[in-house]
Amino acid sequence: MTTTTNPKAPKRFFAGISGIKSGVANIIDAGKTFKTLGPSQVKDEIQIAKHELKTKGIAVGKGAAFFGVAAVFGLFLIIALVAAAILGLGTVMPYWASALVFALIFLIVLAICALVGLKKVKAQLPFKPESAIFGLLFDLGVLKEGTAMSAERLKKEQAERAEQKAKEAEEAAERARQEAEERKARGEEEPKPPTFEELKQRTAERRQHLAALRDDLQSYTGDVQNNTQQALDALKAVPSEVAAGAAATGRGLAENVRKPEVLQARWKSFAALGASIATVLHFLNRLVRR
Repeated sequence: MTTTTNPKAPKRFFAGISGIKSGVANIIDAGKTFKTLGPSQVKDEIQIAKHELKTKGIAVGKGAAFFGVAAVFGLFLIIALVAAAILGLGTVMPYWASALVFALIFLIVLAICALVGLKKVKAQLPFKPESAIFGLLFDLGVLKEGTAMSAERLKKEQAERAEQKAKEAEEAAERARQEAEERKARGEEEPKPPTFEELKQRTAERRQHLAALRDDLQSYTGDVQNNTQQALDALKAVPSEVAAGAAATGRGLAENVRKPEVLQARWKSFAALGASIATVLHFLNRLVRR
């Protein structure tokens, strides 16, 4: 009595599993590459933005220079008008007295405007919404720690963080100074920042690389889905193939049962085989249902 089992389903299953592993590995590699290229791309884009702002700032500065020239001539106009007023007032008093009167008026106006402006500017220092920032941090602390967070504790933590930042800034400046001295001692030149054209070219090349990675990632994902479906289909086909093999075995067993001499000689083997087939079918049935 011989039975044959179709090996296609197990092969498809293991081929699907292998494809899934390969696809997942490719996805992980693509993710690592994204993680490496992404921050560099953002950093270069920020540098490009700085270059553009600098260029626009220069253009705005040129426009402001013309406004400055206009302001100078406006000042000349005011001086001429004041001189005319002094000369006009000089008809009723000495010229020096009329000039002194206008100077005193200008001094009073200047002092008043300067004091008012200084007071308003000092009232707004530092130029950031401190109350809103403090309230937001306080709310976040309350959400995180509940009643354990208090305004005094938050102020203390802010002071400690500010002190830590100042210390870190001093250490960074000291490290930069030491590195500059070491480069100078070795005769090395200071590293030059990339030009605007270099940044544009570098970001364009990296953007193309990221686009290709995105396409590859989509392809890898599709491969994983296809291999997963192949493995599931193969797994579903296993019980039917096992059932077919069991049916063939049953037919052979039935033929042998009709022969009393075979049944008498091998009844123990037939019983063990039947129990094994029933156990395997029950296990596969539960596995597929899950």
